[in-house]
Amino acid sequence: MSTHHLPPTFSPNPDDIPGILKDLRDPSLSMMQVADRLQTPLDALIVWLTRPDIADLLERYECACARRAGLIVADLLPKLIDMVQSIVTGVHEEDKLLATEPVTPKTTAARRSGRSLALNGIRLLTRFANFGRARASTPALTRAAQRGVNMAHTNTA
Repeated sequence: MSTHHLPPTFSPNPDDIPGILKDLRDPSLSMMQVADRLQTPLDALIVWLTRPDIADLLERYECACARRAGLIVADLLPKLIDMVQSIVTGVHEEDKLLATEPVTPKTTAARRSGRSLALNGIRLLTRFANFGRARASTPALTRAAQRGVNMAHTNTA
């Protein structure tokens, strides 16, 4: 006789799904707390989350959120670039002033800190410069482009 038990099932009313998704997105709640709120075992909630229809819904939601965040950042890029350039320029000016000061542990630490800040700013500017290219190489866009290539090959055959 097998002692293996099937996990309990969780089948919420479709009208309750938006509330469940809201709880899942709440960073103040653990998965266990979400399951407790739903009065279901954690393993049943986990199995429900892997159902193809629910997994697809979550995937589409995540893609929409990522797209929205990308649009917001794209709109802010000119301001962000100006801010980072201003910081890097300020650090450069401070570094020139510190270079005229006697070498002490304090000035050495200040120059090191300023250089670190400048390097981080330069890294950010580089990431901003590649922002659009990074999004263009996402798996979904790659798949869409590949389908376009496949369709083009089909049309020319």
